[in-house]
Formats: sequence, structure tokens, C-alpha cells
Amino acid sequence: LQEFQKKVDDSFGSQAKEQFSLKREIERIVTVNEKMTLQTESLSKALKGDIKAQGTWGEIMLEKILEESGLRKGKDYIVQGADMGLKHAEDGRVVKPDVIVMLPEDKHIIIDSKVSLTHYEKYCATEDEAQRAIYLKDYLSSIRNHVSGLEQRRYQDTEKLGTPDFVLMFMPIEGAYSLAIQQDAALHNHAWDKKIVIVCPSTLFATLRTIASVWRLELQ
Repeated sequence: LQEFQKKVDDSFGSQAKEQFSLKREIERIVTVNEKMTLQTESLSKALKGDIKAQGTWGEIMLEKILEESGLRKGKDYIVQGADMGLKHAEDGRVVKPDVIVMLPEDKHIIIDSKVSLTHYEKYCATEDEAQRAIYLKDYLSSIRNHVSGLEQRRYQDTEKLGTPDFVLMFMPIEGAYSLAIQQDAALHNHAWDKKIVIVCPSTLFATLRTIASVWRLELQ
């Protein structure tokens, strides 16, 4: 009993340290997010209408968040499943998730970056209320389409990965994320039903830390 009590006390002491560390890390990620927010307007204009460029930019922003959070490329996370030879368990097709975050005990979290600036930029740029309503509807529809498309990829069924039965869908623009959540209250539930968790820069790191804690508690 004494040995068990010591293990329990050590466990809670470790969690307290992690919570303090998490607070500092969240403060850092918020600072990073503020810097990125200042670039959003010009980037939106530069990427307007170019879907491929938007996707590439979203992946770059995701990697920047991971780096600024203290994670190391190639060790704490890998991009596009580099050199892992990942294949889908059912049909054997090669899969390349945007980012695979490495967790203790050979566990992983899959993050896919989805950015849709075209309708969002038009919504922000126009002052015509009728047009804004149309662009908003198109924007919300595009997000739901992203969710459906990501569900069909079933990254979590990939061989060689130990991952929960869901994927994180990263939206790199805070304003775009906030608009979607405010205007589509059922969006999170809709995504969750399809095994997708939508995150933005200010929630991504906290989400990763929470998931890591869940794995650790489950192991204990």
C-alpha cells in the first residue's frame, strides 16, 4: 500500500508539473498566433483563388506552429509520412498525411491541414449583404466538404500507426475558424461524427498535450 501510495503521489506530482508546463506552452503558442494573425490579410490577398497555393501555405503554417511549440521535425513529428512507407490497411494504397505527431509508447496523432480562403476572402472583401450571405454559405459548405473528404481518407486505418480513431483537421486562420464556428453551431458535432476534430492555431497545441495526457493515463 505504501508503494502504491508513493506511485499515486508521484503521478499527481508529475501531472502538476505538466500543467504548469502546459500553461507556459499555451502562452507561447498564443504569442506565435498573434504574429501570424498580423499576416493573415496580406496572405489572403496573395493566395486568393489559387487552391494549390492555399494548401501549401496551410501546411507551412501547420509546421510553423509545431516548430514554435518546441516540437522537432523528424523526431517529434514527421511530414507526409516521410520514409515510413505508410499504406492503408484495407486497400494497400500509399497514404501521406500532412503531419504525424509522435507520442510516447509508439503512439501517433495525424493532422491534416485544410484551408479554404477563396470564399472566406470574398466574404470579408464585399460589403454587399446579399453577396456576403452567398459567400458565407459557400464557405461553410466548403468546410463540410473538407470534413467529408478527410473522413473518406481514413488515415487512422493506416498500417504502422498507433492512433486514436480520429484525425485533427487544422484551420490555420483564427478568423476563418471563428466565423465558421459562430455561423455553423453544429459544425464541431458534424465533424466529430465523422471522426474529425477541427482545430485552429490557438487550440492545436493544447489539444496535442491533452491527447498525450490521455494516452499516458490510459497506460497507467
